[in-house]
Amino acid sequence: MDKDKRGYIRYLHNTLGKSISAIARELGIARQTVRRALNEQTNRAKNQRPSKLDPYKKEIKRLLEANPNITNVLILEKIRQLGYEGGRSILGDYLRKLRPKVRESYLPIETMPGEQAQVDWAYAGEIAVGEHKRKLYIFCMILSYSRHFYFEPTVSMKQDIFLACHINAFRFFGGVPKNIVYDNLKSVVLSRLGNDIHYNPSMLDFAAYYGFKLKVCNPRAPHEKGKVERIIAYITNNFMQKEEYHDFKHIRSEALLWLKNTACKRKHSTTGKVPIEEFEKKEKAFLLKLPQKAYDYAAPKVIHPQKDGLFRFDANRYSVP
Repeated sequence: MDKDKRGYIRYLHNTLGKSISAIARELGIARQTVRRALNEQTNRAKNQRPSKLDPYKKEIKRLLEANPNITNVLILEKIRQLGYEGGRSILGDYLRKLRPKVRESYLPIETMPGEQAQVDWAYAGEIAVGEHKRKLYIFCMILSYSRHFYFEPTVSMKQDIFLACHINAFRFFGGVPKNIVYDNLKSVVLSRLGNDIHYNPSMLDFAAYYGFKLKVCNPRAPHEKGKVERIIAYITNNFMQKEEYHDFKHIRSEALLWLKNTACKRKHSTTGKVPIEEFEKKEKAFLLKLPQKAYDYAAPKVIHPQKDGLFRFDANRYSVP
């Protein structure tokens, strides 16, 4: 029986004074059903026992009106002086209902041209690579001033791929931002205890080679890299939904075309400007120069053949030459 019907039964009985038999005939239901609906109301009333806090609610409201920032602990202390013997949790539940809910808000952080980029990964489902299905990821780097960005699909988030994506982004921009902001990715941070950060040595070496500084967000603070979060949502909701990509080769080629012909030429919703135009006019000249030779990120790995004489690498098997 739905809530509206139970309410109507109680209305007929309590307000209009109709008998259980009369209600049953009028609604075409069993008398036992009518009794059950009325008993539910009685049982709920029995369960709603007076709270130990009830005599003190008027005083609590007065304290909040006098000082909206008064702490729960201080309120508890004051009502205990008046005789309250209940617990802290009852008071806390009641105060949560009284206090206005405050949404966290953040001031937008704007930076100077060439000063900062933000980087992150996103999982994007699966894609065909040859005869196999592989997990698909999106690497993204966005320049904080112009909102000009680079992204590329990958099938791995390993360290060498991570560094290769950076190099591709630097080439795309024609330079290197002075600071790059990351989440606490294992590719960047091996461990962290508060502000004591143990960086990944290979990432430190890479940053030193290109001359940029590593910046990592505070834990559980995604707003500190909000620009890359939003651009990933833009990629996911636009490029990834544009069409069905046949395989990894197809999505890679389409990604670069969409990036150059569509994404970089759109008017940005926050700045109201076209990112590629802002980049060319005001930011590109402030990027650090690229070194003559790209960083050697190759990580040689010894692979031994399995019992069937085949090598296994990145979920694929290869025969011994």
